[in-house]
Amino acid sequence: MDARQRAAQVAAQIKQERARADVAASVVDFSLLGVVVKHGEVYARKFWSDVHLGPLAGACAGVMDVRPGSPAGYLAAGIIGTNTPRVGTIFVAMASGRRHQTPLRMGTRAEMHRVDAAISRFNAMADAATTG
Repeated sequence: MDARQRAAQVAAQIKQERARADVAASVVDFSLLGVVVKHGEVYARKFWSDVHLGPLAGACAGVMDVRPGSPAGYLAAGIIGTNTPRVGTIFVAMASGRRHQTPLRMGTRAEMHRVDAAISRFNAMADAATTG
């Protein structure tokens, strides 16, 4: 096993340890996904209250329907001040089949990386909750 493979193995172990620590935490807010995890249960953020979706165990998050935004949409957003164009959908799916969806708005590369990191963190937490 070379150094790169060992580094990948250690990184995977660190990710699992962080996920276990997140599951043990009482509240983890995933504002980019539109959900919050409280004591192993997932809730959708809705205005003044949270809607219970189900247990974290068996849940997953991802992005679907991604397409590039149109230049005209970005121009209108910049000049007229309309909302940033929607370029996809972020979803959180529970083992029971319930789903929560949030529009994915085009942002900077750093903002898109934050969405990817939130999805990865949520999925790692769900895996840690599922395996015990």
